[in-house]
Amino acid sequence: MTIHQSSDDTGQGGNPNLEAMQRLQKEWGKSEMASSILVSEVSVAALASGSSVGIAAVIPIGSEIIDVKVIPTVSSAGGTMQVKTGSGVNAVTDVMTCATDQTIARAASIDDAYKYVTADGVRVFSNAEADAAQVYLYYKRNL
Repeated sequence: MTIHQSSDDTGQGGNPNLEAMQRLQKEWGKSEMASSILVSEVSVAALASGSSVGIAAVIPIGSEIIDVKVIPTVSSAGGTMQVKTGSGVNAVTDVMTCATDQTIARAASIDDAYKYVTADGVRVFSNAEADAAQVYLYYKRNL
């Protein structure tokens, strides 16, 4: 029995053959093939000095922040989290509620002017030292 494979077929194991991958790269362009959505996790612990200096998120320069999720690990009346540029001057996101343990909050807005990570980086700031959460920053890494 003879099996014929076109350039769109996948090889053994479900992997596209080389010719198919080369054709897709030409059709989609570099930006479509090189972009990936990744996540950076930041742990903000209660009694940390997060409210004054923020906690750095590890995200490569040039990446675009596309979403932020906050999962509080304690209840803290009036608790909030906010992502800002590394200097702490410019807000990347709006203020997200972080008051009730295990209640998920998401960024309602991301500022177009600051969504791309610069050499300054980005940091997560809490409202008070009693606030604690796992903060997930979703970003698109453009190669």
